Amino acid sequence: MPARDLARSAAFYRKLGFTAELITEPPGYLIVRQDWVELHFYPDDGVDPLTNASGAYIRL
Repeated sequence: MPARDLARSAAFYRKLGFTAELITEPPGYLIVRQDWVELHFYPDDGVDPLTNASGAYIRL
């Protein structure tokens, strides 16, 4: 999924109990994990959360 700020996204998901693997080598990448859930993020400075068409459906 796109993210404006990978470090900020990592911090957010850590607060929710996820572990976060932040790859800082350009262009950057973020993987967050909790139990069997794994989410992947790539940097996109121009993403607008209000108009972005990307999304994820997570069923627990």
